[in-house]
Amino acid sequence: MDVHSTMKNILLIIIVLIGLLPLAHAGIVINTESDFINEGETKCIKYGLYNPQEEDNNVALYVSGDLVKISNSFKSDTISVKGNTLHDQAVNSEVCFSTPKNLYEEECILPTIGCKQTCSLGNVKYQGIISAVEEQGEINQGSNVKIAESVPLELIVKCQPSDRNYNTLFIYSFILVVVIIAVTYMS
Repeated sequence: MDVHSTMKNILLIIIVLIGLLPLAHAGIVINTESDFINEGETKCIKYGLYNPQEEDNNVALYVSGDLVKISNSFKSDTISVKGNTLHDQAVNSEVCFSTPKNLYEEECILPTIGCKQTCSLGNVKYQGIISAVEEQGEINQGSNVKIAESVPLELIVKCQPSDRNYNTLFIYSFILVVVIIAVTYMS
């Protein structure tokens, strides 16, 4: 046998073996790869889960990367996805994220007085991967897992510019004047 004939046979064996391997059990339908979220806001991103195989599967969404920092949970609820569920019949699942209220630092005349937001630092971004994971065994039991499919996600926390807020300065000034007048008349 020559090298050319041997390579053909090896290639043929590889193609046959790939054809015998089972396809991934769970698939994921994405609506977005990037989205905006406001400071102090909770936002849930919906995904569709499908299962082209004959047997039913338990599937959950897992969060990784920087997204874990703002994720309400690193794993969604596990749901049962019926067998022979196609892409256009996907079952909805979601992962929720919450951003800190004061992510962007304000410029203030005094602490918490006369503050404004200039957004000079740009937007904060959280990036990571959302994975549809088939969980072997019963729902909510410790078991082996197999990653079926993953998609990227980037959440951009919008900075909301604001003018200087003098309300607290006026309130504190009014209280100070009232205290001075009260102390002056009581003396």
